[in-house]
Amino acid sequence: MRINFLQKLKDKNIDYQLGKYKLLNEVFSWEARCLVLDDFGCEHELLFKSLMKCQSLTIDSALDKRKYLVELLKSKGYYKNYTIIGDYILGSKEIEVMTNYGICKIKPNTLLLGKFPNIRSAVNKTEYFINMSIERQGFKYSYNNVVWISATSKVEIGCNVTGHGTFWQTPNNHLNGRGCDKCRTDSRSNKALGWSLSMWIDRAEKSKNFDSFKLYILRCWNDNEEFYKVGRTFTTVFERYNNRFSYNYEIITEQVMTAEQCYKKEIKIRSLNKDNRYKPLNKFNGYTECYKIINNYE
Repeated sequence: MRINFLQKLKDKNIDYQLGKYKLLNEVFSWEARCLVLDDFGCEHELLFKSLMKCQSLTIDSALDKRKYLVELLKSKGYYKNYTIIGDYILGSKEIEVMTNYGICKIKPNTLLLGKFPNIRSAVNKTEYFINMSIERQGFKYSYNNVVWISATSKVEIGCNVTGHGTFWQTPNNHLNGRGCDKCRTDSRSNKALGWSLSMWIDRAEKSKNFDSFKLYILRCWNDNEEFYKVGRTFTTVFERYNNRFSYNYEIITEQVMTAEQCYKKEIKIRSLNKDNRYKPLNKFNGYTECYKIINNYE
């Protein structure tokens, strides 16, 4: 009798003909409950008459609905960067998933459309935003005062650079790479000075002539002109200018300090004396850092 039922199923159901599933139990009637194993390795339970009507295997027919949902998403290439941790109820009922940033709730039907969990579906949006920010920005900032309201509502972010304090910024801008304005200003100033701070320190560490990090101001002259030169060096001033300078000079000040202090002080002096800039008649390395007079350098 079983052979007749199976033959009828083969004649009627194309999926069974193609080997997309197989029966795991005996079939003796149209009302029999069939245990079916699909090509994902998931078990389903359907009435034999439903198979004869070519009813497809679905999440609802699966015994382990979460496993079948996962396998279905994998087959579509949608199961990436998250793990389903909740129990499946209905395709239209939200299910919990875990991402790299936190827990989200999203409808299985939405996942099956190829959409992914994001901060809008996060259970704790503040935590989600903080974890995303750390991944994209590193540990440059602190987020103790952040309260996420929306992607366009500004949050308070702390800069870990001493003296920079906190700043307000939209989550969208922060996640797109925006950061502390003071850091950006410092970066532009450092770039304008030719060497980044890290590059200058690295070169100092490799130099055979390293003496100390220092800021200096020179009074320079010849028969035709006189001006002041601001600079920093990790060698001695004599080593810096010996046989490389066509002007007479005397050292007005020479201050030994850390590399970062040298950088910041040079930036400050140049800013305070921007209206006193002077272009020497004879060019040399650093000729753009010269001034008619120097104010406020102590």
